[in-house]
Amino acid sequence: MVLMTESGRPLIGITALTAQLKDIRAYGASASYVEAIRAHGGLPVLLPPGNADLAENYLDALSGLLIPGGTDVDPALYGEQPHQSILKLDPELDRFELRLIRLAFDRDLPILAICRGIQSLAVALGGTLIQDLPTERPGLSHEVREHGRQFLAHEVSIDGGCRLAAILGTNRVAVNTLHHQAVRVMPQGMTATGWADDETVEAAEAPAKRFVIAVQWHPEELWNTTATQQGRLFQAFVDACRVPSASGLQPVADSSLRAATAATTPPGVEEAAVTTPLMPAARQASAVRRPMATALGQLRSRRPTARTAEGLANTTTSKRPPAIPSAAASAAASSVAAR
Repeated sequence: MVLMTESGRPLIGITALTAQLKDIRAYGASASYVEAIRAHGGLPVLLPPGNADLAENYLDALSGLLIPGGTDVDPALYGEQPHQSILKLDPELDRFELRLIRLAFDRDLPILAICRGIQSLAVALGGTLIQDLPTERPGLSHEVREHGRQFLAHEVSIDGGCRLAAILGTNRVAVNTLHHQAVRVMPQGMTATGWADDETVEAAEAPAKRFVIAVQWHPEELWNTTATQQGRLFQAFVDACRVPSASGLQPVADSSLRAATAATTPPGVEEAAVTTPLMPAARQASAVRRPMATALGQLRSRRPTARTAEGLANTTTSKRPPAIPSAAASAAASSVAAR
């Protein structure tokens, strides 16, 4: 389902972090994510963790999902003990975010994942992480906060045949870097598409999906500062959120729906609050004449649940792919590498 406001802005959810403000427990997100989505035509809303069972309800109302940066993902979720460098975990966020990702991936909802987001995406779909890059790959620094969040610290090589390269218009891009972890094993359905010079995975996407792109850097800090081409990634994401899925759903104009609902609602019954559902184009004329509750009920029964192709392997057409095992690789090999 794709829901949009009257302004044509798709509703895009951003998972929120938990913060302690003196004696107040709060949920929030960096303003940079909100501003980037808003500036490129989306309507951002925060999704507070706390009840993973509500994930499906949130997704029912969204056109896209942005998974932002944040704390480390609990290594127990990919079968490992935590490295000594991991100082803070958020189990509540992990449960909520991983369930959101799996459901959104199943529904073919557009997903943009950033920093922790690429790691959450990998773990949610069956991949694993390098827990501490300075320990395993000490050559290139991936954590340079002392220079500021907009500092372009190193370059990333991008597979020239992937969607990210087409969006950015290049296969080599300078990025900021604020992480100490990275994807080790790419899950089925995802393909590594970008690498730092030390072969750390910096980008990935799901070729079989409408739009699932993940990056290890922080484009939300760059699009209006030191690397304006990063704005193309947000624009492509928001545009994808406007496009109906393969189910053939098309938007119904707010004004038409209100008029139809008013004409068919008995006196004394209030108009439904949801004003922008979608329905198959061929049935719009008849559906808008039904009461809102009936139309919404039919829509929910048609929600797409197609799963990604099981046989899709972790491959790439890049001429310089790193030696990254797929999720189908042996557990023994992954366990040795993790040490």
